Amino acid sequence: MDKKALLQGVPPIAVTDLVLGDGKVKRLSLSDQAYIAIKDAILRIALPPGVSVTEEQLANLLGISKSPVRAALLHLQRDGLVSFSPYKGTIVSELREKDVRDLYEVRALLEPYCVKRLTPLLTEEDIEAVQGILDQASAALSDGDIEVFSRHSSDFHSYIVNRLDNATIIASYNTISLQMERLRHISKDGHPGRQETLDEEREIFSYMKANDAGTAASLMEKHILSYLELFVEA
Repeated sequence: MDKKALLQGVPPIAVTDLVLGDGKVKRLSLSDQAYIAIKDAILRIALPPGVSVTEEQLANLLGISKSPVRAALLHLQRDGLVSFSPYKGTIVSELREKDVRDLYEVRALLEPYCVKRLTPLLTEEDIEAVQGILDQASAALSDGDIEVFSRHSSDFHSYIVNRLDNATIIASYNTISLQMERLRHISKDGHPGRQETLDEEREIFSYMKANDAGTAASLMEKHILSYLELFVEA
């Protein structure tokens, strides 16, 4: 597919408002709107790894000036989704085998730690929230909706990380999560072994509810690393 056709994966800006957690609506700036649109195209692989783009091309596609696009690209660079080359300009970041292994190595260190820390802090509200996530994942799997299942499976992991309220850990995890979303689209199969994925997540949470932090953390590490080779192969 030629570059012109690839760039058609970036649609004109459609999201202008953001609904916040308290129900209030925030009017997004043009740079925020551009960031959301370009990021979505990268995560969906409409802009695949390795493709080069220019501010002018993206501005024309989005129907805005180059200035907000420039700000959006700087944000995307901080996310690790694009890089800048003096010879090639802006490039959608590659996702090589080593990158995938690096992602999983960090996840296998970070998430078991979060499980161990959170387990003794679990409240009834936490248990209800996580159980709801797992039940929604199960319902999606029964309906054959793999995209929704994958989203709820990711929610299970992100809830554990975000619940610790450690800004540094959360920022690192959010960067990893963006790359994981790209990886799931590249693999074209979401989570390999989906029922097994759900069963393992339920088991991890059962040990968390039983306040067995060590076993829960060990199972989380095993759960993460068990899918590494499957994603590398995909």
